[in-house]
Amino acid sequence: MTDRAKVKVVILDSAEKDLKELKAYAIKNFSLEVWQNTFGEIREIIRNLQRFPQAGLIQDEIAKLNLTQYRQV
Repeated sequence: MTDRAKVKVVILDSAEKDLKELKAYAIKNFSLEVWQNTFGEIREIIRNLQRFPQAGLIQDEIAKLNLTQYRQV
């Protein structure tokens, strides 16, 4: 088994804003429980990205700038 370097996942301010809007929408239109389940899934995706940083999608505009260390999930 090989040791993997710990990868730092950064959540952009715009993504934080989107999460807040998604939370409000999910709670208003569904329930707090739906939001909690959804947010749990989002956290798991972030954890997976920390473990497998190459798993995220490289956006075309980022690839054109040769910034392939940035991923989107």
